[in-house]
Amino acid sequence: MGRASLVVTDFFFYGTLCHAPLLGVVLGRDVVAEPATLPGHRVVWAQGRAFPLILPDLGAQARGVLLRGLSEQDVARLNFYEAGFDYVTHALAVESAVGPATARVYLAQSGRWTPGVPWDLTDWQARYGAEVVAAARDVMALYGVKPAKAVHIRRRIYILSTCVNIKKPYRKGCTGDGSLSGQNSFIDNF
Repeated sequence: MGRASLVVTDFFFYGTLCHAPLLGVVLGRDVVAEPATLPGHRVVWAQGRAFPLILPDLGAQARGVLLRGLSEQDVARLNFYEAGFDYVTHALAVESAVGPATARVYLAQSGRWTPGVPWDLTDWQARYGAEVVAAARDVMALYGVKPAKAVHIRRRIYILSTCVNIKKPYRKGCTGDGSLSGQNSFIDNF
């Protein structure tokens, strides 16, 4: 008979997963995160993409949220969702109102994405939030059904093939960022 794992992990999020509706979809439940910072880092847009990167910068402090006590199941869901971005996690020291903590942080593989201008969560929420949450629902519906890499490869192909058929004024999400406003769900075409 199996036992539930008692391993818990803390995570620091600095980008799209600071958006509570998206984090809730990815984890499959609502959670409460606390404000936190990651010293020696800054957050920028990935150039030409609808998500951020975090970069070392000794004089900066990346703002984000700290989510404590995540289970192995929570971490597996996060890794499934993040698999499409080729991020890896590292344990780093973060600061919260309660004090210092060590948390896992998703970092882009070196050279994978080109850094852009400073990240703005409010801008991202206004431009992409609702559509990314909808796309995340589709992706997470396949958690435990299909392998993460297969889901993300198929999603990219679907976005590219769908965008070819969308007339120019409606191509807002046709740059590979997952925004397919007004289209059938990706999962319907998997």
